[in-house]
Amino acid sequence: MAKVIRQCWVWRKNNRVWRYLPRRDDRVNRVDLDVLAEQCETFPDPMPVEPPKLWVAWIFRDLENDHVRKLFGKYPKPGELHIFMNTLANNKQLWKIKHLIEIRPISFPNGEPGPEDVYNLEVVSYV
Repeated sequence: MAKVIRQCWVWRKNNRVWRYLPRRDDRVNRVDLDVLAEQCETFPDPMPVEPPKLWVAWIFRDLENDHVRKLFGKYPKPGELHIFMNTLANNKQLWKIKHLIEIRPISFPNGEPGPEDVYNLEVVSYV
């Protein structure tokens, strides 16, 4: 006995049927923006302190990807620390490979180093 197939949306050429759930309509915006604006005002400030000027980042495993090569050099090594400025362009590139890297802010509790301190500066990770 043939199986009765109901509510089919797509048919293949060889008489087999794929069933799909109805797709949602993205053209209709059902979000009430006024309610969201009121809720956002009640949230605490997500970053009460000043954002860091520098990031330190390292990759977990040996991977040669175009995005990784662009940021970490031609032959990236896992665990090697790299310092990036906290700019919009760098953050966009780091966001693309966020699943491959660990990223932490760099803070200077004794104040930022001056031009004479640059050669004696050492970055150590406490993970």
